[in-house]
Amino acid sequence: MDKLLACAKTFESLNDTEYRILIAHKNNQVDLKIAFSAIDFHHLKNCSTAII
Repeated sequence: MDKLLACAKTFESLNDTEYRILIAHKNNQVDLKIAFSAIDFHHLKNCSTAII
């Protein structure tokens, strides 16, 4: 339970943070975007509350 709550708090602190990673090798390119938003946070928040 403590680990889930810690993860939820860390996720909340990353709200509105985006990482963009561009991976390229020989004529191939992949653009990877990792975003943390409040829209996704409520699922984690409800899950941690239900367990506690």
